[in-house]
Amino acid sequence: MKPCHFRRGIAVLVAVLSAVTAIHDCLAEQKKSVGIDTAQVPKWTSEDLNFFLHGSMSTEVGPEPVLRAFIKIYPDLFPREDLTYLGLIPDSDFGWPIGFSRKDEVQHLGSLRAVGLNCAACHVAEIHSLEGAAPVRVLGATSHFDAEAFFGVVILATFRTADPANMKRFASAYLASVDPDAGESTQELLANEWERQKEKIATEMKADPFGSKDVEPGALHQIEPGALVLDDEILEHEKDLAAFSHSILKLFHNMRAALHIPDQLDQAAAKRGAAHNTANCVSCHGGAESDKRLYSVAEVGTDPHRAELFTKEQAARFNKFLAELEATGYQPSKEEGLRSTGKYSAASMDGVWARSPYLHNGSVRTMQELLTPPAQRAKTFHRGSRDYDATQLGYTDAGPYLFDTSSRGNSNAGHNYGTALTADQKHDLLEYLKTL
Repeated sequence: MKPCHFRRGIAVLVAVLSAVTAIHDCLAEQKKSVGIDTAQVPKWTSEDLNFFLHGSMSTEVGPEPVLRAFIKIYPDLFPREDLTYLGLIPDSDFGWPIGFSRKDEVQHLGSLRAVGLNCAACHVAEIHSLEGAAPVRVLGATSHFDAEAFFGVVILATFRTADPANMKRFASAYLASVDPDAGESTQELLANEWERQKEKIATEMKADPFGSKDVEPGALHQIEPGALVLDDEILEHEKDLAAFSHSILKLFHNMRAALHIPDQLDQAAAKRGAAHNTANCVSCHGGAESDKRLYSVAEVGTDPHRAELFTKEQAARFNKFLAELEATGYQPSKEEGLRSTGKYSAASMDGVWARSPYLHNGSVRTMQELLTPPAQRAKTFHRGSRDYDATQLGYTDAGPYLFDTSSRGNSNAGHNYGTALTADQKHDLLEYLKTL
């Protein structure tokens, strides 16, 4: 995917980060974080607690020196080094927030030490009292962590660094992270070597900006640990910085592929596909979310079961419950919060490539198939696969659960939009959808 097109919402995210950071700084002056009261888990040992807070679940998403470098060179994406603006709780003893793990020699990440997330990122909350009492950290509570924003800026940073000028800045910060003893002389040596090799570096990066050349979509490169080494000794022996930069791009590809994020993109096709998106998708899925984006079953022709299940009587019962609910700090809304429309909402197209299977009941396995006339769509397919097909935009037909579209509520009929496009036009549209 082209960096500047990754998830249109990311632009809004970057725009508000500075405001969020300012609010956090103001609150930080008033509140001082405290540790965790182990009375919440009286049977846990200190090792148990540490594992809950920082134990690895083998979900490491990025090498530690890479994330440190991103934080240093992209302050617009990472306004605070401690990541508290994302709703995370800092842990200075560990070096990363609560809910972050660390694991040595992660193979698909170039055998570098890497960090990831565990349950505590989403299930430890810091609660502040209106009376000014010390904050309390609650285990098991819903946290304030904005996971989508975190993954969004990390992935955006990988795309940004496909630019040679940014790669130069990244290499300097990466060197400082992997070799803390590297001083000004080592940084100067890196700068001189970069200048000497800059044309070769630019050529190498231009040939494979996404690091996805010679590897199947979703597959991982085998990166030799030595390819990512950067220190004063190796620089003195005229390290091939073009090869190093290409290895970093391959590493970025592996980071994205492990998150099932496609990066194989035909940019010319995507540009053509934008017109097909406007002609076939925007009229329903574009614009502000409002009743204008509600469509009856008769209009879209999809399975009616879900629309019919939530009746006006059910909505009234929910609203009655919410109106009569009594809880400390809760004030019922003056307006009814739920209603039955008997219609379906046309969801935003942002990140649509990541939302397979498609339709409200998940009855169409890939976006490619959604652009196929309903009668030609698969009648059954398996669900549960983790293998993503970046060509058809969807998970592969594999897994333990067989989805049968003939079962009640599972119909894959309707939503004929775009099915009349030619094969080439559908390809162009799919390429464009990867950029959203």
